[in-house]
Amino acid sequence: MTMYNNEQRQALNYGFAETAEASRRSFFNSVYLWMCVGLVVTACVSASIAMIPSVRAVMLGSTPGLISIALMGIGLLVIGFTFNGVALRASLAVSTVLYLAYCAFMGALMSFIWIKYSLTTIGAAFVVTGGIFGIMSLIGFTTKIDLSK
Repeated sequence: MTMYNNEQRQALNYGFAETAEASRRSFFNSVYLWMCVGLVVTACVSASIAMIPSVRAVMLGSTPGLISIALMGIGLLVIGFTFNGVALRASLAVSTVLYLAYCAFMGALMSFIWIKYSLTTIGAAFVVTGGIFGIMSLIGFTTKIDLSK
């Protein structure tokens, strides 16, 4: 219970609401920037690995390619859970390196996509998913609706 009514409380705001809004915008800009950096690292590593002739030969073969993809997927899960626990306790520099290493490992895992699918298909998937992400982000940011449902 407060001794000020709602009108008096709004008069005593001192601009904290604007500060909180600016802080929230800065946080989300930082999150989107780091996601963009991670996606660029993943794309560059996956495209680079897919261009290596010996990797292409292994990936195009049926059994060795599937086994390597399965092992890399298991490794990705192990690294993801391990990095998550370490990154929360580590310094900013160590957490940044771990995040970029995770993105690079994800790129290595995704390199088979460049071999199995055409650039047109990859581009269409990128445009559709990027477009939906952008639209949903804009809707969530401007309407303040929780889109996690």
